[in-house]
Amino acid sequence: MNGITKILIGLIAIGLLIVFCGVLLVAASGFVKIPVLNSLLGTDKPRDLGVRTDPSYFQDMLNKQAVQVDGSYDRYCIDCYITYSGMKPMDISVTSSELSSMIRAANDKEGTMKDVQVKLGSNNEMEMSGNLDLRKYGYDYNGPIYAQGNIVKNGKNALKIDLSNAQAGLIPVPAEYARKGSAELENAINRQLSRMQGLNIEDFSVSDGSLHYKGNFPSKIQAG
Repeated sequence: MNGITKILIGLIAIGLLIVFCGVLLVAASGFVKIPVLNSLLGTDKPRDLGVRTDPSYFQDMLNKQAVQVDGSYDRYCIDCYITYSGMKPMDISVTSSELSSMIRAANDKEGTMKDVQVKLGSNNEMEMSGNLDLRKYGYDYNGPIYAQGNIVKNGKNALKIDLSNAQAGLIPVPAEYARKGSAELENAINRQLSRMQGLNIEDFSVSDGSLHYKGNFPSKIQAG
């Protein structure tokens, strides 16, 4: 084998290695569906945070707090237009399972975030995983995401979110994009809160795996 042949074989090998590494990177991000690799890398579905969800958990919460939700849950989502009425005092502690079940019930059909799990921690920290579909907003992404950060009250009728870690599949999201994503989620939540006339958040805190809310809250919720 002459020197030129060896060089050509070496270049081909390097080229194949680069292509293979590129395919692995794409599969790890979850941006492109490569069935076998996505499955091997675990990017074919959201990260399991060990939080059990069940629609009955959400319904039990509504019944205990005497909150009426008009119509089917699948008409609701974080960026849907929803009206609120009948403000009343509420003092409630919510578990990871209850919060995750509530989010899934109201977002799994129409929302951009599906199959959500939220794991509540302490010091206002929480983790969230799910499948994010941004195609209707003009972004070519439909895949699993993971985020870690904290959420606190920001005045009497708004919340503030700070992400310390975000991943698309297994790939860390650059800080700039994580901040943008955090801001978009924060704005979406606060748009809903702004429609609750008379809302007064006295306490909104996460500790010992539970979210505590105290303040006024609507007794009737209606989509559209």
